Parts: sequence; C-alpha cells; structure tokens
Amino acid sequence: MVLANLIQSMGEIEVVNSKQFIVLNPKIIQKLLLAVDECIEWGLIFILDYLATYDPVDSKQAEIIIERTLPRLSHINPTVTFCIVKLILKYLDFLDNGDLVKNFCKKISPSLISLVSWNQPEIQYTILRNISLILQKIPILFENEFNVFFVLSINLTTLNMKSQILSQEFVILKIFLKFSMKQ
Repeated sequence: MVLANLIQSMGEIEVVNSKQFIVLNPKIIQKLLLAVDECIEWGLIFILDYLATYDPVDSKQAEIIIERTLPRLSHINPTVTFCIVKLILKYLDFLDNGDLVKNFCKKISPSLISLVSWNQPEIQYTILRNISLILQKIPILFENEFNVFFVLSINLTTLNMKSQILSQEFVILKIFLKFSMKQ
C-alpha cells in the first residue's frame, strides 16, 4: 500500500513538473508486479496505470508483465479490469509471436463481455464505447463472440420498442380519460 501511495504521489509530481522522477527498469517493474498481488483496488489502479507508461525492453518482458497481470482481468471493479486491458493492449504491440497475441486476446474478450452485462446503463455505455475503440486497434478481439453483441442489440431494440408502445398506450389512456371526463 505504501508503494501504491508513492507511485500515485510521484505520478502527480511528474505531471506538475513535466519531469520523470522514477525511471522504470526491470528491477522496479518486478517489485511493482509483486505489489500488484497485495494492493487494494485503488492502489492496484495506480500501479497498473504507472506500469502502462513503461516500454518493455523485449517481447519476453512484455509477455511476463501481461501474464502477471492477467489474473486480475476477472476483478469485480470495472476500473481495475480496464486498467489491465489498457496495459495488455499496450504490451501486445511489443510481442513478436502472433499466436501469443491471439491467445491474450481470447483472454481479454470474456472479461469485457462480462462487463457489458452489468445492469448499470452508464457503465454499459462506457464499456461499449471503449470496446468500439479497442476494436479499431484489434479487430480480431471478438472474432468468435459476435452473438453476445447481437443478443445485446436485440435486448436494447426490444426495450426501445416496449417504451414506444407504453408511451402510445399512455397517450391513448389520456385521450380516453379526457373523453370520459367530458361525458
């Protein structure tokens, strides 16, 4: 937790001064990855965001960082999940193996799909908007998952149709009440 506070404070100081104080290297990265397992949500978010600023030295280091953060993709907090997705998407550019990229994409997509099923419209909108941006970078991300979005689209269309029917019924009811009051 102390490390997360340090990262957050140094990050704010770096933004204000436009100067980097902590130079990330493999040794510091290793310590940050160890701290990921021990942090609470907000500390995890700060560390993951800070890790996302680092450019790995080679494909192997990018693969290790992705593998160490993958277990957090199933986190209950959507912000944590998005921080990990952001980190993974950045590090996918450093991977040499196309099969490894596809494998990591297969691991990302179920987490994003589970977030879409949240019952809060604001979160659903944000998730769908971000998925739209992610698909511009990685079109193969939901290669086998289109049926989920088709069902979601039908549900939204059905909901829209039901609200239109209800509003029409309400207008008819108002007209009926006006007419019956005159009689």
